[in-house]
Amino acid sequence: MKKWYYILAALLLGACVGQKEDPEPEPVPDPVVDPEGGAAEGTIPFHRVLALEFTATWCQYCPNMTEALVEASAARPGRIVDIAVHQYDELSNPDLYGIVDYFKAGSFPQMVLDWDAGTMFNEQRAQRILDYVDATVDKPTCNIALECSYADQTLNAKVTVKADEAAAYSVTALLVQDLILVEQAGYGSDYPCMGVLRQALGSGTDGESLGNLQKDEEKSYTFQTALDTGENPESDFRVVAFVRKDGRVVNAIEAGLNEKSDYAYEKDN
Repeated sequence: MKKWYYILAALLLGACVGQKEDPEPEPVPDPVVDPEGGAAEGTIPFHRVLALEFTATWCQYCPNMTEALVEASAARPGRIVDIAVHQYDELSNPDLYGIVDYFKAGSFPQMVLDWDAGTMFNEQRAQRILDYVDATVDKPTCNIALECSYADQTLNAKVTVKADEAAAYSVTALLVQDLILVEQAGYGSDYPCMGVLRQALGSGTDGESLGNLQKDEEKSYTFQTALDTGENPESDFRVVAFVRKDGRVVNAIEAGLNEKSDYAYEKDN
């Protein structure tokens, strides 16, 4: 999925937020995408990190964390899937306040990676994110694909998982919205908010169980929900899905409302 909105965000944020003094990061190879879902040029599943940002429009320091995320995503294309959880502002969803309580996010901005409370930090530097992303590239993971279709105000999001080892797997799907222009404390009006968490699909953020899968076994789950985008373009919405293996988040993926993201593999050296 082309993250054109990050380019726009970087342009809009650049005038407001100072640049960081991080060193130039080393490049990481792009994935090999296999549209047929079979053996590709690579053999190891492409690993993406789920970045959960806790933020609010009343928080004047939160854009610093957003810029760090933008910089990290530009340095590691396709490696980071982002979600912004807003608290007590016009973009928040009271039904999802439990996420903040679960992670004990007492001050903003804060970030959690791969839904692991042990990773929580408030350091607003791209390098902090990059260090984690680079450390996960070679860790065992499984493959994940996502196909979304939206018609007649009904969203279907099919998540498919291919197990890398025998284990218990589950999937979670969340709806997020990009490019929402708001009044941001310290930055004035028309500030672009990205990845705003709108709702959890299915039974909630705990996800849906796929049961115990054997190595290389595939299984899918389709999330369905009513969705009225209102006056917003459909392109402003996307679905973020992630897979847990024995309770741990091991991969993530995203797709627009009428897009498909296939299995992807690391390039062989």
